[in-house]
Amino acid sequence: MKNLFFLSLILTCSMLAPAHAATITYDAMLNMNGLPTLASGHYTLDFQLTDGDGTAGDNTVVVSNFMISQTLIPSLTLIGSATGTLGSSVVLTDNPIGDANQGFSHTAGSGTISFRFSYTTNPNTSGFPDEFSFSVLDNNLNSIVTNPASNGGLIQLDINSATAVPQVFAADQRFGSIDPAISRVVGTGAVPEPGSWPLVAGALAVGFVKRSQRVNSVKSLAGVSPSAR
Repeated sequence: MKNLFFLSLILTCSMLAPAHAATITYDAMLNMNGLPTLASGHYTLDFQLTDGDGTAGDNTVVVSNFMISQTLIPSLTLIGSATGTLGSSVVLTDNPIGDANQGFSHTAGSGTISFRFSYTTNPNTSGFPDEFSFSVLDNNLNSIVTNPASNGGLIQLDINSATAVPQVFAADQRFGSIDPAISRVVGTGAVPEPGSWPLVAGALAVGFVKRSQRVNSVKSLAGVSPSAR
């Protein structure tokens, strides 16, 4: 009776508990000292998440730990559904296709910029993945990267699989060919993802039934922690 009650409790909790999916996190750094001085205006940092499949809200990018020459960047302009501040973090959640979801910040074009970005990996099957990019724009708001594969981004990420990996591109030669360095951060956290907990809990329930059928078995404790893909 006690075993049946415990099994029922697991299945009930599977319908109530929030689900979690592991995120992937990278640190990025860009030395901007190679950029030429503009005759007027300033360079602009552009963080953008673009929807590819027409399904809003299925992927999120969180950008945090903003530093420029070891000082927090003070200003930020948000577009679309972007929220947050550079003093903490900026959250980009993909909008319906055609809508921009961006965070802009101005810079003089010198010093070292660093930040951390974490993203969910919910790929779609339409052939048009959600895309995150980090760009530097000139005083005419044109990207300093014209490599067609980059879509204008120094960092460009197509969320087309559960193990999606960002790519880096160098700026054009007239902009000093500067390019960012990125490194993956291991042991990062998780974000809610509806629908996956029933599968996990179901597997736990089956495992419990099999274990209860064993006589004089050795009890063990298994911990499940989020993994960086």
